[in-house]
Amino acid sequence: MDELKCTYCGCTYNVLIPTCPHCGAPNDVFLQREKGVPKTLVQLKRYCEERQLDTKRLRFFIDENCEEPKAYGLFRDERGNFVVYKNHSEGSRKVYYIGGDEAYAVNLIYEKLGKTLRSRRRHHHRHHHHHSSGTGTTSRARDHLRDPSSVIGRKHQNQKRLRLLIAAALLMVLLVFGMILRAALTKPVYTHNGYYRCDGVYYYSQNDEWFRYDASGGWQPVQVSDGFLENYADYYLTAWWSADYKVTDFRESKYYVAPERGSGYDDDGWAWDNGEEWIAATDSK
Repeated sequence: MDELKCTYCGCTYNVLIPTCPHCGAPNDVFLQREKGVPKTLVQLKRYCEERQLDTKRLRFFIDENCEEPKAYGLFRDERGNFVVYKNHSEGSRKVYYIGGDEAYAVNLIYEKLGKTLRSRRRHHHRHHHHHSSGTGTTSRARDHLRDPSSVIGRKHQNQKRLRLLIAAALLMVLLVFGMILRAALTKPVYTHNGYYRCDGVYYYSQNDEWFRYDASGGWQPVQVSDGFLENYADYYLTAWWSADYKVTDFRESKYYVAPERGSGYDDDGWAWDNGEEWIAATDSK
């Protein structure tokens, strides 16, 4: 049973299977057999003759065991095996295939012939700086020798790239969504030290710590609700104590911590007052 090595993952499998059982890549040999390419020595020779391909000038020898260097060939030996070979420039020979599968052997030399013709065309275009739009037998030879499996292979690669791009895009969307969700769930930092009033109750914020005034116990630490924190700016009064407040001055409580000089908050200087104008602390006393 003839086997084929997958050009994508390297897995070896039966040449008669249309796709690689490991990665799903198309079997080029199977596809070409199904597309009507030559399958016998006679068909291959007729194929080249109809297209007026000078195979010997291209160093391809069909149905001939050539001993000359720099030659590709296909012939049937005395045992009935089909042999695909390459003669190197120094005279050594490399055998690509020897066996009874004529279609497989013909396909190997057919593929190599097509690649050689395409390579010569590219070389010609590079040196003459233009693309030929030839017609007639040369154009027909180019069209018929174009490897259909190469088109399918490129399509397979493009589909794989598209899947990777889609996966990357989805990952980016999830990352952005996660960042937005995290920002929404993260409590903001409350930097406005001062007095607040909500539902008749007085609060004081000091360095993001909250205190509530109780007539019997004075100022006491408290854990305010999330709803309060979300709308804390609506409850803000001022940074300084006022005699109108029915509470004692927080700065006289045991919880008060005087700000350090250069901290950005001056207890004896200017104070922030609910988005209005800056006012002197001395004016609010």
